[in-house]
Amino acid sequence: MSAVLRAVYAHRNAVTDWRQVAAIEAASAVADGDLAGQALAAESLGDLYAQTGHPREAESHHRHALELYRRLRDRLGQARSLNALGMLHLRRRHLREARMHFEDSSLIFAALDDTAHRLAVTGTNEAEALIELDRAAEAAHILSETVEVFDYFHDRHSQGHALFLLARAQRARGDLISARASIDAALAIATTAATVGNPIWRGSWLVELGHVQRAAGQPADALETYQRAAYLHREFGDRGGEALALAAAAETHREQGHAEEAITLHRAAEAVHRDLGDRWHQALSLIGMGKALASMQHLPQARTQWQHALAALATFADPPAAKLCREIQVTLSYLQGR
Repeated sequence: MSAVLRAVYAHRNAVTDWRQVAAIEAASAVADGDLAGQALAAESLGDLYAQTGHPREAESHHRHALELYRRLRDRLGQARSLNALGMLHLRRRHLREARMHFEDSSLIFAALDDTAHRLAVTGTNEAEALIELDRAAEAAHILSETVEVFDYFHDRHSQGHALFLLARAQRARGDLISARASIDAALAIATTAATVGNPIWRGSWLVELGHVQRAAGQPADALETYQRAAYLHREFGDRGGEALALAAAAETHREQGHAEEAITLHRAAEAVHRDLGDRWHQALSLIGMGKALASMQHLPQARTQWQHALAALATFADPPAAKLCREIQVTLSYLQGR
């Protein structure tokens, strides 16, 4: 029963029921000496903790599941666990490790029969890593194909996620017309497909709609969209998602010359990211706060925020992070020389 309900709980974000049923599943499997049942329970708990913003607990459960699947010689289970671990690395911006896990997962899926759908899942995840690496063109090419695969299998939830990522890649390339079409299609799936809708993902897709609106010179629409996204994340207890919506609204206010509003929202977002251990988005909020303070000629305070941002970025070695660090260092050097 737990294995069957897992997908329902994940899509509906029914955290309390999911946790209770998965715990019963795990205890029952241990009592019966059922390794396969233990692996399924560990995989379910890993997904639960990942979805509720507890990466360390999620990684522990997924690594346990991978170990059990290896003992059972269950190749399909191994591939699923590797993909899940890749997603955890991606969320923590360990991009090299994420891509390695996705590639290992894809190799196993490719060796199995009837895996077009599963290969599309890992391909979509690798495309997200490519977006984070500023390789939007490659990501868009992959996502254009995976969207079609998910459509063929009538997997509207995965199709919506791929469309959301495609919108991100298209926006990064400056193709705002295509980006708007992609994110509108994703949100249409979230709105009409009640049986597969996930409010947390819908909140994330709304944030991307706000980004597209902002890039298209529609700040009022973007702020309204970010507000809707923040409300959704808050309603379902996703603090990290709410903080991303607040930070996006803060940047919109800053661009419109409303520095005080931007500082207030960035400060709230930064506190949540710091509490959750999300150093990347914490750094972005610190940078945004510094820019807002600088626009008000509060240069010493701005310098402090940028120095904190450099400290938060120190753990990242990917090219976009290195570029961001150089930009901050150039700004700090300029201010020091004044």
